[in-house]
Amino acid sequence: LLFARPKKLRKNSYELQSLLQETLYLFTQDTHYQDVEVNLVVEEGCRIEVDPQLFHQAIWNLLLNAAEAINAVRINPNSIRRFVSGE
Repeated sequence: LLFARPKKLRKNSYELQSLLQETLYLFTQDTHYQDVEVNLVVEEGCRIEVDPQLFHQAIWNLLLNAAEAINAVRINPNSIRRFVSGE
């Protein structure tokens, strides 16, 4: 439906950690995924410009896909640092 009738983006600057924590909280409350471990490591003060509703949906979908593919989601903080800094 998003493709049939695209909505206007509500982009703004948000703190990345806060957006991710909101989605992770909801995800961990789902009884289907309570045994999934997610380690969130985000540099403090990191901000992104996004539509929060679309961002939450994208992260939710990634978490669901990962949880279905493996028993636990583990993120290596060193990999994130290299990705964000472009190393």
